[in-house]
Amino acid sequence: MSGFSKVKTARGAVAIEFSLVFVLLFMLFYGIAGYFVPLLLGASYQQVAGDALREAVAMHFRPGEPIDLQAHVRQHIHRSSIPESWLHTCPGYPDNGFLRMDGAQWQVCLRHAEPASLIPPFRIFGWQVPQLPDDIRGEAAMRLH
Repeated sequence: MSGFSKVKTARGAVAIEFSLVFVLLFMLFYGIAGYFVPLLLGASYQQVAGDALREAVAMHFRPGEPIDLQAHVRQHIHRSSIPESWLHTCPGYPDNGFLRMDGAQWQVCLRHAEPASLIPPFRIFGWQVPQLPDDIRGEAAMRLH
């Protein structure tokens, strides 16, 4: 009977060790994912904003009939790999517009307004994992002469 109790004790110790290691590994993985997902998404937003601005400038200087640049930029952004529900305009830009033209200064900005909806943070030992920015944004600017 003493052999049976040693097996039960060993199983209990293994279960406790597994649960402690699992919690630590989960926190590590969640922290890494919580850091890199916003970073990679921000790079995607930056790339799309730069491409949309270059496309707008190219369309502006193309000979022929004038084109609605705001609609063209919006169409270019919506064709990107970023889901439409994640695309929001930046403060200070026209309503439902990603392109702002102040004379010779042209800018394109798009953002994700709620990063916590992508990776919900949680608190453990008083720390919030992961630490998320207020928004994830991509901006591109160009000065035309």
